[in-house]
Amino acid sequence: MNQSTAQHSSRTPPASTPDADPLREVIQQQLQKPQPRPQPDGEPDAPKDAPPPVGVFIPADADGMDTPGEADGFNGSDQPDGPGMMQRAMRGQLMAGMMSGMEPGMGGMHQGNAVYRIDPHGFVTELFRETAMILQLAQHQGSLLVTTGNEGMIFRIDTDAQETLRLVDLEPQQISALAMSSTGEFILGTANPAQLIRLHHGFADKGNYISPSLEAQQISLWGKLLLRAQVPEGTSLAVQTRSGNVQDPEHAPWSAWSEPMKWEAIDLSAKAIDRSFTVTSPPARFLQYRLNFTGTPELSPTASRVELAYITPNQKPVIAALRAIHPHLQDEGGMMPGQMGGGLGGGPSGGGPGSMGMPRGMNPAMMRAMMQQSQGPMGGPGGMNTSDMPEVPATLPVEWDASDPNGDTLQFKLEYQPMGTGTWILLEKQLAEPRYDWPIKRMPDGWYFVRITASDHPDNTPAMAMTATRISDPILIDNTPPEFREVQTQLSDGQWTLTAEVSDALSPIREVRYTLHGMKDWQTVLPDDKIYDSTSERITIKLTDLGSGPALVTLRALDSMGQARFHAVMLNVKP
Repeated sequence: MNQSTAQHSSRTPPASTPDADPLREVIQQQLQKPQPRPQPDGEPDAPKDAPPPVGVFIPADADGMDTPGEADGFNGSDQPDGPGMMQRAMRGQLMAGMMSGMEPGMGGMHQGNAVYRIDPHGFVTELFRETAMILQLAQHQGSLLVTTGNEGMIFRIDTDAQETLRLVDLEPQQISALAMSSTGEFILGTANPAQLIRLHHGFADKGNYISPSLEAQQISLWGKLLLRAQVPEGTSLAVQTRSGNVQDPEHAPWSAWSEPMKWEAIDLSAKAIDRSFTVTSPPARFLQYRLNFTGTPELSPTASRVELAYITPNQKPVIAALRAIHPHLQDEGGMMPGQMGGGLGGGPSGGGPGSMGMPRGMNPAMMRAMMQQSQGPMGGPGGMNTSDMPEVPATLPVEWDASDPNGDTLQFKLEYQPMGTGTWILLEKQLAEPRYDWPIKRMPDGWYFVRITASDHPDNTPAMAMTATRISDPILIDNTPPEFREVQTQLSDGQWTLTAEVSDALSPIREVRYTLHGMKDWQTVLPDDKIYDSTSERITIKLTDLGSGPALVTLRALDSMGQARFHAVMLNVKP
């Protein structure tokens, strides 16, 4: 479950199952209530064209900004020939307005158009970025004014405070000219349609601010809207909301704007205070709020912060994969020995790609052994030092990939089941990390299943917590090494022939090697059928030039689990 605000998220309990989720029942009840039909924004309760009052601050994007420098005055005499425009500050800095996709000194592509400050040393600072087209730059009372096209807005940039203020939002699409009259009022020239507009001193009588569509990821129940504002006496402020399940409210059925929730008269103050409002819009995935301002030529309310609380019904955790792989069963590419693709279990209960399944085929070591030829009893390319023999790990790493759609903290329970018993046995029940080292040396040989259960109860009440489980592919535990059987020797024409059967109860034979007289070098032996591919293999070793006296032949067999068995054969070589 996820309970959030517009600034940050916090968590409170959600539901255990969709059928018994009380939050889902509340949402369903609210959705069944009759809703008023949406009214066009042009009607009296939604003055679309009314400009927002001065004081509705939109924080500028500070990413990549350095400390703002001086930018007190501009003369407007410097205009570049290429795309964009420049205004030179009185203290030697340039204010550059660049067209879409351009960024000085970087060559990178960024969405929208931007205004940059270039100091006398050539350092560039981004001051402003909007998707609108930048048409004019002008200086006014130490700030920078930016007029835009296709949205008909004027922005004021305070370069020292790194704040951007939207002054005007007009019906004409382009504000292509900006001039100041002798009385200090601004005269605007617009296009689409072509008009001359005079901006008087002081604040507008009315204005509104409509937020972007705020997304809760899922259909959610709305809580309180917390507004921080200054509402001087003689002014007023009201809040409205609407909701919908598609992001664009202009091209999808959203609810009507709620009845205005007014800032109470007892709260009128020159100081910024917080006040909460109950959101009455129906549960949905998206929500917008609208702030309606009423002021005087001398005074205007201002809003500086909005927080919106919401709660999303709980969703089950997701376990995407469960792996239990013996480390020595992976080749350098991370695949199972002889594995041409993923694990056996591609379905809901399977381990997924790379999961531990029944051994198949042969690994690269087996292939190399088949291709090698021993070059004599005393060493050569087929030799192997005993220190190169892989160490059999005492634990089996069990790992899983788990996540929670609500972002809740997960806790895991790990169990195992001997194949054929139908009984699950607990290994650990309060795991915080998605990994466990299973001490398999204490386990009897055989095939096992592992089951992982993920629960989001750390962030939910017992009644609302949810769980998810996943079962692995069969996992082999084999702690018993292979055996040598029917070991026989025969001398004929000065050549000794040693034959034996090497077998293992569960694991395929991985390799057989031998050494003479306890030497460090081990010689590779191929099975009689030239490939190690089963739990039982027959081997034949031919030995010549052993000299006279006793000769010790030491055999070593490895199974696919890395278990080793040694067997000694004494040959009595007569002179």
